[in-house]
Amino acid sequence: MSDELTWYAEWMALIRSRVRDARRAKRLTAKEVAARIGISRPFYTQLEGGTRRLTVEYLLRTARAIGVPVSELLLPEPSLGVGDRRI
Repeated sequence: MSDELTWYAEWMALIRSRVRDARRAKRLTAKEVAARIGISRPFYTQLEGGTRRLTVEYLLRTARAIGVPVSELLLPEPSLGVGDRRI
């Protein structure tokens, strides 16, 4: 895997982890978030788990449903080595 693809995969895994952590911190179930977004629970868990691609549309809808700013889910951490990249 190229460096760019590795970076992207790590970043997406971090975003999915942040979504899950934010949902749990708000004490919401996957079923509750799915209902707020208007999708099925299995589809939502696939988005959160990485078996379906988490598009910008679903990321925005999820952030809104959970009640967190999307920037909280997106901003890269310095440990990924992307602090100087534009996203």
